[in-house]
Parts: sequence; structure tokens; C-alpha cells
Amino acid sequence: MATKKTRTKKSPNTTPEAPKATRKVTQSSTKRTRTKKTVAPLAVRAPRTVTHEEIARRAYQLWEQRGCAHGHDAQDWATAENQLMV
Repeated sequence: MATKKTRTKKSPNTTPEAPKATRKVTQSSTKRTRTKKTVAPLAVRAPRTVTHEEIARRAYQLWEQRGCAHGHDAQDWATAENQLMV
């Protein structure tokens, strides 16, 4: 069996092909710049306003936990202030 050859018609080119635009690639345009990620600063909390009564109540609790031992009242007060100011 003989194979049949088919011809395709080329459309006539009536307009000349326009030259392709070329873009000059410079080394500076191919460099990728990295942007630094900014990290938000940690929030600084202002010390909480603590009343005298709150400190006294916490110092009393610390005194009770100590077994109502006398002589540590200033230490209990300072500990209570530090715990409540956080």
C-alpha cells in the first residue's frame, strides 16, 4: 500500500514579520534583594496599680502560710508587693 502525502497550504505572508523586542538584562536587574523581617518589640507592661489593701491582704496570707511566725513582716510585705506588681 502506498502512503498518501498531504500538503498543507501556507497562508501567504502579506505583512513582514516585525523584529522581536529584546530587553537587555543587566546584572543589577537580576539580583534579588532580601527584605529584613521586622519583629515587633515585646510589649512592655506598666506596673499594675495595686492598692494598699491588696498588699496587706497578700502579706497577711503569706504570714499565715509561714505559721503566723512574727518578725518577718517587712519580708512578707515586700514579697506581696512583688507578687502583685507582676
